[in-house]
Amino acid sequence: MTLPAAPAPALVSAGGGGRGATAIAITLAVILGLCLRWTHLGSQSLWFDEGYTAWMVNHPPAEILRLIRADTSPPLYYLLLHGWVALAGRSELALRAFSAVLGSATIALVGLIAWQTLGSRLATVVAVWLFALSPLQIEFCQEARCYELTAFLTAAAVYGLLRWSAGGGWGWMAAAVGAGIAGLYTHNIMLLYALGLTAAAIVLPSNLPALRRAKALNLAGLAGVMLYLPWLGALASQLRAVDRAFWISPPTLQGFAATLNHLAGVVPMWSWDRFVPGFSSDTAKRATITGLVLALLLAAVALALCDPDRKRRRTMTALALAALLAPILAAIYSCFRTPIFLDKAFLGSTALLPVLLAAPLARLDAWPAPAPPRRLRLAASALPLIFLLASAATVYGVKRESIKENWRGAAAHVAELPPVAHRLILFNANDGQLPFDYYYHPRPGEIESGVPSGFFDLNPPRTMRRVIKAADLAPLQHLLAEQRFDDLLLILSHTGWSDPDGHTEAYLRRVAMPMERWETHDVTVFRFRPGRPAP
Repeated sequence: MTLPAAPAPALVSAGGGGRGATAIAITLAVILGLCLRWTHLGSQSLWFDEGYTAWMVNHPPAEILRLIRADTSPPLYYLLLHGWVALAGRSELALRAFSAVLGSATIALVGLIAWQTLGSRLATVVAVWLFALSPLQIEFCQEARCYELTAFLTAAAVYGLLRWSAGGGWGWMAAAVGAGIAGLYTHNIMLLYALGLTAAAIVLPSNLPALRRAKALNLAGLAGVMLYLPWLGALASQLRAVDRAFWISPPTLQGFAATLNHLAGVVPMWSWDRFVPGFSSDTAKRATITGLVLALLLAAVALALCDPDRKRRRTMTALALAALLAPILAAIYSCFRTPIFLDKAFLGSTALLPVLLAAPLARLDAWPAPAPPRRLRLAASALPLIFLLASAATVYGVKRESIKENWRGAAAHVAELPPVAHRLILFNANDGQLPFDYYYHPRPGEIESGVPSGFFDLNPPRTMRRVIKAADLAPLQHLLAEQRFDDLLLILSHTGWSDPDGHTEAYLRRVAMPMERWETHDVTVFRFRPGRPAP
């Protein structure tokens, strides 16, 4: 990535080393970031959410638009990925490569945002390194899910706003609005990011005349509303579905703090144990680390927002609004209405927080003679370094510890079972059926079903019905009474949601003879022989 010849006018002075050293440092960060995002991209099995993606993009665009109304997200990601897989194929590598391409492009956008706002070579280098080592970015660059697209679009919208406010013309505002609208058609949480981006556009410093600026912002808002109107009906339907049954819990104060930690690049891992000894329990250790990291994050943001230069202060305030307003609003909404607070939904913030964390270094570069106070130099230098080291440790832990659900292995195990005339394959609430279907094709005489939901039609959309009480087993009881099977397979995952009390397994143990239990990562296969077991 090559930086522009000069920073944004009148923001900060450029410092922090020569162009050659800056280019080398940024090149190394980009190479490392690309390696972390692309290495072993297709090595692990698709997990449940990715199985849903693979199933969705296997439909034609018109069908995707129909099916997505029963989901909780808009259709843009699936439509784009549908076109991508038509060219690249449906392998795990191909499905995830779309996210990896977006994440790789976002590295360049983060560098441009940092240079545009900070104008310091050293601060820009640090921001790019922080983003290259972002654990959430690395994780979701390797998933066939929509979150990396939201991060790319958030960064693109912010960069467009920055260029427009610096006098770049209507084209940059159009680019910002286009990226924002695309984000709204990618994930519904982007409604909250739209509020943050709007606030950022108002706060950003600009040399544009006030009347022209107000006119541009009003026109941009009107264009955004008009372009989003076609989706409002579907949005209302999705919001009603979320209000009826969404599976996450309201965020706690510690959970909110942990999310901000994660967005800043710090996730306590089991592999940290050797580095952080001396606590009575893992819970105490993680709570302590979470509190400490949050305090350091707030200190870094405060340093960025308390800059004595008015333009820099307003610019950093705008970035803070774009990065943090959405998580804050989502946490408030989740406490008083339906919980919607998920780390991965705020991936767009990971593209902006590195710039805020590096901002104190730019403040040092712009400090007039004599040298800045020693305490300021120490804090401005130490805080980004701490986050760099913590992010590197987190990435090390993620690479060692994060293993996706092994549906590839489960399907291979079932394929190796001896053939029988009639076999029933069961999934609680259809949970896991889609990634299993990606790897496995039923043999003659096999029935694959979301039993005991009683929903045997394998045509979309697939209903998710949990097993909460014994009465929910009635469809399975009727099926086993009406049909004769030589083999029963129960494939379990996410049982804490789909069958929290284990009703299905307990029932099969009462009416059939357990033959085998096979387990892989987060997936368990039980095999039963029909017929009442011996007392």
